[in-house]
Amino acid sequence: MKVTVTRTGSCPRGEKNCNVCGRQKEPFTLISNKKIINQKNKDTGRMKKAGAKKVLWLKATPGGLKSGLKKAFEKLEKSPGVVIEGTSVLKYLKPDMCFFIY
Repeated sequence: MKVTVTRTGSCPRGEKNCNVCGRQKEPFTLISNKKIINQKNKDTGRMKKAGAKKVLWLKATPGGLKSGLKKAFEKLEKSPGVVIEGTSVLKYLKPDMCFFIY
């Protein structure tokens, strides 16, 4: 699962044409559309190419992250293990392992 916490105002990554944050109208959006997930050179596409059976992209406002995670895990409940890209989830989850790559 890829997790993106959206922000209002300027892009936290400094990008001018990202459009991820500006388009977020709901508290969270859970994306499973294969055309979006399988995009080349995107994190979700890399996850799929690496062998993930199911990939979800959770885009959430800071206030919608907790409820978005709950909904995402409902969709992944039969998965024997879940890999999450994104550190914002550590506020709500206690993973068995956590890796930080610099």
